[in-house]
Amino acid sequence: MENQKKSLWQLFIRTFKIGALTWGGGYVIIPLLKTEFADKCHYIDEHEILDMVAVSQSLPGVISVNCCLMVGYRVRGARGAMVSALGVILPSMITLSFVTYFYAMFRDNVYVSAALNGVRACVVALMLDAVLRMRKQAVRGVIPWLILGIAFVCSFQFNINGILLILAAGLAGAVGGAQMIEREKPHYE
Repeated sequence: MENQKKSLWQLFIRTFKIGALTWGGGYVIIPLLKTEFADKCHYIDEHEILDMVAVSQSLPGVISVNCCLMVGYRVRGARGAMVSALGVILPSMITLSFVTYFYAMFRDNVYVSAALNGVRACVVALMLDAVLRMRKQAVRGVIPWLILGIAFVCSFQFNINGILLILAAGLAGAVGGAQMIEREKPHYE
């Protein structure tokens, strides 16, 4: 019984930490997921992170909450999912309550604006770090590199919706992967 409570408590603390450190958007969660859930406590494997992020991006809701829900469910089922959701959401609720209460004082403060500019720059660096670290596992072979290039151009140049790109990339990956498997299969006469 104590081990179960400890596990739920540790899950809450880890997701609370992720919620408190996920500034600037959901993709910042990628290095935090890797550090907390793959490297430190081994709740998930590193290669599963990209799959979780892709699924989370495709679902309604916030990426960080969706990812933590998946990890929590894997670790402790429905209770783990609820504890993870509470842990990742609570820091934002606390911060938003505080900021909303004092909004008039913060709105025009030069120091607050400058601090947020610094935070945004750091967030971009963290996202770039996550992309560079994860590319080795995410992009193997010609077809994934082709999908990456096309998806980047479609997103950056043509502003195509991310969900449509993910669905199209999944379809292209499935078709391309199935063709590769079919070619490698021994044919008997």
